Amino acid sequence: MTRLLTCLLLPALAGAADLKTGFEKAPAGEIRQLHTAAGLWRAEAGHAEVTAKYHYTGKRCLRIFG
Repeated sequence: MTRLLTCLLLPALAGAADLKTGFEKAPAGEIRQLHTAAGLWRAEAGHAEVTAKYHYTGKRCLRIFG
């Protein structure tokens, strides 16, 4: 089982550094679908938003409700 997880996770982790993105240029508000350099973000209604309320760095962030 450990070998299987290693084979699946290591390639994903190696490319993770290339997947950073910001939400500065995204319009504030609810997200249903958003294209960024990291790929396509999708959420059902009421599950995610771009907001300036909870950012740590920059001016906006992605908030995922959960």
